Amino acid sequence: MHGMSFNDTFSYATFKKAVSQTQVENKRIHVNGKTFRYTGQVKDGKPHGRGTARYDNHSKYVGEFRNGKRHGQGSLVTQKGNKYKGEWKNNKRWGWGVATTKKGLCYKGEWKNGQQHGHGYQRKRTKDGVKTFVGLFNLGNKKHGRSYNPKSGKTKMGEFSANKLLTGLQQYSKPHKKSMYIVDGKILREDKSGKTKAKHSIQTARTHVSKLEMKRASSKPDAHPLEQKSAPTPTSLASSHPLPSRGF
Repeated sequence: MHGMSFNDTFSYATFKKAVSQTQVENKRIHVNGKTFRYTGQVKDGKPHGRGTARYDNHSKYVGEFRNGKRHGQGSLVTQKGNKYKGEWKNNKRWGWGVATTKKGLCYKGEWKNGQQHGHGYQRKRTKDGVKTFVGLFNLGNKKHGRSYNPKSGKTKMGEFSANKLLTGLQQYSKPHKKSMYIVDGKILREDKSGKTKAKHSIQTARTHVSKLEMKRASSKPDAHPLEQKSAPTPTSLASSHPLPSRGF
């Protein structure tokens, strides 16, 4: 480099960058334990920037890469026809994204480490209608929110554990069925005299559910679009899509 002019130095730097980061066409690449054909930008022999990867299992990814990994915005279509479009981090779904499957399942919301995590809306088409859940997820499991089952006409609201209602309110769209409260997984039924068959009273259950709602409302200073103040009807739960589109 000694004795080089400014123009010579600039040209050398430009050449060095061009060598380390360039474009390839349908090149077979093996990186991070995966083999695929790649068209797009590379850096030091690895996908880096925008590109398209066609994997040996017939999956296809179009989007951003960093050091050979899916990282940034991108979309994936698997051999089975399952799709994901959204944010990635170190080859995993991480951030905001939309996933759909050929079996009629759709999730739109936040992800972490490849799992549903944070605010989200999930729906599944069945022969009886559309099952839905809107609320908070924790590493793939429902945590707090509202679910609706069209076959039973059942709406569940409250805290969930292992995808089952742990504490909250269970309502029916069918008039001959009464609403009931659930505390710690136990159903509290009210008999004709106004007493319950469980050791907790209905009033205790109501108080507990109210505290849950107050805790949820105060946990975030700014209301999220999913955090609806009024309970949606079973019909609106199944048909509405409360999440913002974020350009998708």
